[in-house]
Amino acid sequence: MSRRYRRHPERFWDFVRINPASDCWEWTGKKSVKGYGQVWMGDAYTGAHRRAWALCYGTIPHGVLVCHRCDNPPCCNPDHLFLGTPTDNMADMHAKGRGRSPGVGLRGEVNPCARLTEQQVIAIRQRYQRGIGERLASEYGVSSALISLIVNDKVWRHVRPAVDSAA
Repeated sequence: MSRRYRRHPERFWDFVRINPASDCWEWTGKKSVKGYGQVWMGDAYTGAHRRAWALCYGTIPHGVLVCHRCDNPPCCNPDHLFLGTPTDNMADMHAKGRGRSPGVGLRGEVNPCARLTEQQVIAIRQRYQRGIGERLASEYGVSSALISLIVNDKVWRHVRPAVDSAA
């Protein structure tokens, strides 16, 4: 942002377009690769949503994020923004079903990073309970740390063997 914008902060709003369908005030100027509006503030770029918050509500405390309720990166509508910690931002993301924490998002074998199937996880747990643990990592092509996490129920917690009702 040039000096004239620091002297005349109202010029900031010249780069905002209101989307009537979403009520988002979308930044039309420079954007980051993730779509967030970018404004020049003296010696570095900052988020347009952060600048909008500061213009409307005042100083943003150090280490605090300006988060979007609308999940629209170029939005600068102060009513769509809230202050929060990184933990608050992650909780908001998970509450909206966008996270990948246990119980939310892509978990298990549908996760493209998964190296095991659910059946393999069940077999690992069963074999470990029978005392076969030393060679599981090499047999399944994973680390011994992953085997430990599986058998101690730290990962793949959602996977349980089917209960046989005839037994």
